[in-house]
Amino acid sequence: MNPFLPVFSHLLVRPQTIPVEIAKAELWKLQIPLRRTVGHFQAVRSTSDNLVVRVVNRAGVEGFGEAVPREYLTGENMATAAAAARFLLQGLADRCWQTAGDLLNDLERLDRNPRVTAYPSARCAVELAVRRGYVGREPQRLGRVQRRDPV
Repeated sequence: MNPFLPVFSHLLVRPQTIPVEIAKAELWKLQIPLRRTVGHFQAVRSTSDNLVVRVVNRAGVEGFGEAVPREYLTGENMATAAAAARFLLQGLADRCWQTAGDLLNDLERLDRNPRVTAYPSARCAVELAVRRGYVGREPQRLGRVQRRDPV
């Protein structure tokens, strides 16, 4: 047996024979205080309002994704990003992926919808959460988040 396999087993892709589907999805608004006020010609802020997406697959594996909607960058605000994330998650509901390719095909199918392409940060958060749920990896920092405000 390879002595390094247990150490790096979290990097392996889930075997193609295990189907994965979303059992539960949640959205949170996370307000992160910045150490100092940051400003530029379009905005001044002392906090960062982030959208966190959590999905749980039928096997109980969690995946997290995060978006930072900025109206002056992408045209998104928290409300529109949350609505777009809900729309994306509805489009992925009741889908069962046998392979990572199946998951990517579904994401590409959704990308053809203008309601998705207009909200890139929401798309990013959902894709990160679903991909992480598929491969069974959970980022530790988001797992320790204390304050979770429902969106």
